[in-house]
Amino acid sequence: MPIPQLTQHGVLPVGQHNCTLDEVQSAYTGNGHRRQLWGDFNRFLVWVRNQPLPQCILIDGGFTSDKANPKDIDVVFDLTDDSDATRNHWFYVNATQYQMVKDQFRVDFWVYAPGAQRDLRAFFEYVRIDEALRRGLMPGARKGLLRIVP
Repeated sequence: MPIPQLTQHGVLPVGQHNCTLDEVQSAYTGNGHRRQLWGDFNRFLVWVRNQPLPQCILIDGGFTSDKANPKDIDVVFDLTDDSDATRNHWFYVNATQYQMVKDQFRVDFWVYAPGAQRDLRAFFEYVRIDEALRRGLMPGARKGLLRIVP
């Protein structure tokens, strides 16, 4: 199923939208800045492939909106269906290498697993209040996430 069109407010419709990396690239790399971000994200994926692969990657943030120059790509590894060993690995990596990932790949990288203190899948569905107001949305407005299953 193709990635849905952005809403009139420039964000994805609410929900998790299954897609491929090629579909994300086609939909969200329309200018040089976005192509550079996508190149950095692909370098992140190469780095990830040398480790236990997560079952589900969620992409979010300004990159999945109508922002011309988002600062990074927000990523959540949804480890719901992964083994305890894979979960432990990615929680450790996130705790110890978060800043390196952000600096080298311009990826704001988070992990979620059932029982975690915060459900980041739900958290990243909310539009920040300042962003919501700027877009003509009510505080508490939600948006969609792209769901990539490797």
